[in-house]
Amino acid sequence: MHLQRDRIGMKSYIVGILVLVLLAGCVASNLSNKQNSITLDENDILLAVRTNDYEKVKSLVSKDNVNKVDTLGYTPLHIAARNNNVEIAKLLIDNNAKLDEKDNFKDTALLDAIKNNYIDMSKLLICNGANINIKDEQNLTTKDYINRLDNSFLIDLINADDKELLCKENEALNNELEDLIPQETEKEETKIVKKELVTIDNYPLINNKRPLICGDVLDLNTKNIVLSIKDKTYDVNIKNNRWCTNIKDKLENGVYTLKVMASYDNFEDIKQEEISIYVLDALQKDLINELSLELPTWAASLDENSLTVTFSSENSFFENNELKESLKKALNEFIPKYVKVLRKYENQIVNVIILSNESLSEEGTVESSQKVYDYLKNIDNKSVQDNIIWIEKNIFADENLNIQNSKKNIIEFKIEVSKN
Repeated sequence: MHLQRDRIGMKSYIVGILVLVLLAGCVASNLSNKQNSITLDENDILLAVRTNDYEKVKSLVSKDNVNKVDTLGYTPLHIAARNNNVEIAKLLIDNNAKLDEKDNFKDTALLDAIKNNYIDMSKLLICNGANINIKDEQNLTTKDYINRLDNSFLIDLINADDKELLCKENEALNNELEDLIPQETEKEETKIVKKELVTIDNYPLINNKRPLICGDVLDLNTKNIVLSIKDKTYDVNIKNNRWCTNIKDKLENGVYTLKVMASYDNFEDIKQEEISIYVLDALQKDLINELSLELPTWAASLDENSLTVTFSSENSFFENNELKESLKKALNEFIPKYVKVLRKYENQIVNVIILSNESLSEEGTVESSQKVYDYLKNIDNKSVQDNIIWIEKNIFADENLNIQNSKKNIIEFKIEVSKN
């Protein structure tokens, strides 16, 4: 009986040892498999794309691996789109990358690009035939995301009858931009060096359909600067450490991509920003209807692109540091009508700024603006006095050094609006 129990015990012990050995082998195997699944060969095209190594991708890309898929369902093109690496994406497309493959999250490379607001990447994929009607997990298509993004070129592109023509025109524009920046003949070993040469000013929301765009010149050796927006290029004026250009072509409300290219010698800089144009069109119509007939009698004008009312004169608006009677008379008639229209849009008007380019003392131009503001608050008119609280909260005097008109004295009423 004891011998049988010992034999059973021995068998149990051996079985236990075998189970432990097998479990250890499974664990080791699983760990090994797991390590293999997250370790990428240095010659793996997916790793090369992830690290933005163009030359490595170029050396590795082939028909056999250009559409290779990782554990998340990402192809090399997915990764290039998510990295916003347009050059690698071009290389992959040129080597027959499939444009409409979905990852495990039902996103194509184009959906990844547009969800991240990568405009140039989205252009590249659409212009090469990516499907804009594929739906993601939210049941939304690229067209839905583009309409939300409100980018004018992409909206034109997805609605164009001839997408190929629009793509060719855009490509020609980019080539033209490159040609507009002169490059001196260099030896083959001389390479273009990327350098911070310029900046673009921040424009959260522009209330002008023909805006002035400016920025800083970081390197004063920079002489060649070109700005492009939509399908146009514009010359840039450089003065000291600032550059500016007026957009002469009218822009409708929407989001636009600005591209500024600067260079000198073998140094080059490219900056890209998005601007949002928004002018309250209904307010524009009401201002025209209310003011247009009398503006000439006040020696004033309305800029229909920015909704700025400008009073101008070859002579000073002031005498002995006080408003002249001619300006007082004009303001007495203008302000009641102006306030009447503005109150209709009080929920969208953020500020009304009074600006002047006349300096009455060492305090600068703000003093002349302040005198206009002080006068308009005391105009003896029911419409003005009934709205005095709104006027004090929403109309301000300020100094603006950007009014550049040496031939005439100017007083501006500039409206700032929001989309809400």
